[in-house]
Amino acid sequence: PEINTRRLFLTLFNYLVGIEVERPVLAKAEPTPYDWLLNPYLNYLRDELELAAPTISQHKQHAHAFLAGLGLKGTRKEMKSLSPEIVEAYIKNHLKESPDNLRRLVASLRRLLRFCASRGCIRTDLSKVIPSVPGYRFSSLPKGMEDRQLECLLNSISRDTAMGARDYAIMILMMAYGIRAKSVAELVLDDLCWPRST
Repeated sequence: PEINTRRLFLTLFNYLVGIEVERPVLAKAEPTPYDWLLNPYLNYLRDELELAAPTISQHKQHAHAFLAGLGLKGTRKEMKSLSPEIVEAYIKNHLKESPDNLRRLVASLRRLLRFCASRGCIRTDLSKVIPSVPGYRFSSLPKGMEDRQLECLLNSISRDTAMGARDYAIMILMMAYGIRAKSVAELVLDDLCWPRST
């Protein structure tokens, strides 16, 4: 009963907000020791770089987590003493993330540190301390089956029936030409060139 009552009140409140009888209660963000840096940085991303809102949100999350991780070192006075070791340690704590997430984190932190250096918040540009995340050309492609597994799969198909012969032909097409299952399912006889065997 408590959950239903809560849901009912939430629905009623949203309705009252929708017809402008009630105003929504907006949670006020708690001030942080690094707001002096984060707010101008977000303005810079929006006004000078003209980044899209989702990109700014991502940079904000990364910057907030980094600065919050500094603790008391996020104050104006302490930022001057930010060292390469602190930046490296922060990156090392995130090495187990996926390569894509790590690349986004690295890009966000580099941009933040370049901003800090250009505004004199830190002594030197520490963005150069952050190493690149290696990307391998075909690393995101799915792995195929081993030859032995493919052979076992083909041998498991009975070719004595019309359906078995069809299934065998489909598997051969998929294996030999790399045709996706969806493309095979959409094939019609007119797609085949019988004289050229293609």
